[in-house]
Amino acid sequence: MGEKFENNFEVMFFETDIKEKIAPGYLLAFFQDTAINHSDSLGYGMKKLIAEGRGWAILNWHIVVDKMPSTGEKVKVTTWCGKCGRYQAERSFTAENENGETLAYAVTNWAFIDLEKRRPAVIPPDMEEIFKSDIPNVIENEKYRIKKPAEDEFAYGTSFVVSRSDLDTNGHVNNTRYLVWATDCVEDEIYNNYNLCDIKVTYRKEARNGDELVAKKAVYYEEGNVETIVYIVDKNEPSVIYAQVSLGWRK
Repeated sequence: MGEKFENNFEVMFFETDIKEKIAPGYLLAFFQDTAINHSDSLGYGMKKLIAEGRGWAILNWHIVVDKMPSTGEKVKVTTWCGKCGRYQAERSFTAENENGETLAYAVTNWAFIDLEKRRPAVIPPDMEEIFKSDIPNVIENEKYRIKKPAEDEFAYGTSFVVSRSDLDTNGHVNNTRYLVWATDCVEDEIYNNYNLCDIKVTYRKEARNGDELVAKKAVYYEEGNVETIVYIVDKNEPSVIYAQVSLGWRK
């Protein structure tokens, strides 16, 4: 049965934004790297899986942010696996500062995939036994639901072409990039004057080198809080969705 695994980071200057807080994409990278290192410690690292034609793809994120760490701040990220299904597994994360104060916590859903066929693969029983645990998810019964705006609520924004630097070892856009793109769509008035407190991401389709994408967004204001919904879609066929992102902001 699996146990908790810890990684320690220090927020570097280049990882921070104009407010000297870690940029959301780098927080996601801290979590992702911790998951990778955890798998490696259990004997199922990326090199082994790739050699076997297997890998993990993230389907969903839900991250709750209490306080974004600042430049030079030391962060301890803890992760553990919850239940494993036939093709998918859940994983939780917490991020704490040196005083043990919780900065953020997250739950995510991963699919085990056949890298050649690009479709789900069965999680081997020995892997399942090593990874799974009885430790509750940090957010229990998470459904990863994201509000679905009406088409006339969307405004089309930045368009871009996927480049080599956006790709990971699976040959598709790294999951952190979608959050970076979505955050870049947020108006300065919101980004500069509100604090990001809730992040949800659902991945729908793999984007590859050369794909032409566009971001469309809808913004909702309610009782002093703001929610920005961003869809990353095919530039030429906007009905084809690559990722959906919800960003919650508070004063």
